[in-house]
Amino acid sequence: MLIFILKRILAAIPVLFIVTLIAFSLIYMIPGDAAIVAAGENASQERIEQVREQMGLNRPAIVQYFVWIGDLLTGNLGVSLISGHTNAEMIANALPVTVSLALIALTWSLIAGVLIGTFAGLNRDSWIDRTLTALTTFGLAVPTFWIGLILVVTFALQFRMFPATGFTPITEGVGPWLSHLVLPALALGTTTAAEIARQTRAGMIDVLEQDYIRTATAKGLPRWIVVGKHTTKNAAIPVVTVFGLQAAALIGGSVIIEQVFAMPGLGSLALRSIIERDFPVIQAFVVVVTLFVLVINLLVDISYAYFNPKVRQS
Repeated sequence: MLIFILKRILAAIPVLFIVTLIAFSLIYMIPGDAAIVAAGENASQERIEQVREQMGLNRPAIVQYFVWIGDLLTGNLGVSLISGHTNAEMIANALPVTVSLALIALTWSLIAGVLIGTFAGLNRDSWIDRTLTALTTFGLAVPTFWIGLILVVTFALQFRMFPATGFTPITEGVGPWLSHLVLPALALGTTTAAEIARQTRAGMIDVLEQDYIRTATAKGLPRWIVVGKHTTKNAAIPVVTVFGLQAAALIGGSVIIEQVFAMPGLGSLALRSIIERDFPVIQAFVVVVTLFVLVINLLVDISYAYFNPKVRQS
């Protein structure tokens, strides 16, 4: 298993290198001059040139890239052109919001998706299966922002069960923290829950048709033992893969949901930085999100190897 993990870590290094190249190139691809943004729209040409020299923008691009990489390796993510705060500080302030939102969304989507998919698979071609399949299709088709708006209007404005906007840190209490996350997590995790349910149903149906399941049933084993001990683990293989892909996609989906619920997370930070053309913040955001995705993929690969021992030999 250790060799398998080391192979996956080594395979992630080229991906990270390519992403850093793309992130660094953003300063040249996005319209606008970083020196003008830092100096101010009404700054004199002399001041702009001075800022350009201070930022190192007058040096060759290859030199700028390696200096930037060196800073990243030492934990220096740069400084915002607009606020003057360090990017590490800004990301550290926004990170708990997005991580909290993603964790709650993944938790409910995994539980709901597995339960719905298992129930549908065990009742294949029945009215229960058709109803649940229709619900998952609806969940995949409806935009997350529309679900978020419906939840706000219904449970925040009409019934006043949950706050409509904002975020409360967990340090101020689990109750307030969770109450601010329920609605956005439901909206963000709906698509993930629907996809997990579909994959779980397909996996259950495929496993239930295997010979060893028929043999276990023919021996007279109770159905709950056949499902719980012999079916669930093998049916989980495609679910783990989908879960990893959806976990990474939630980071991108949080941009929209954080806007709907006015949450000061990474998505809001990234969107504000793009509007303000705050290049260093955008670069830092891309690198941090990439690291998160790579870590999630590594955990998924490890889980996949646990459920399918053949993968460890690859």
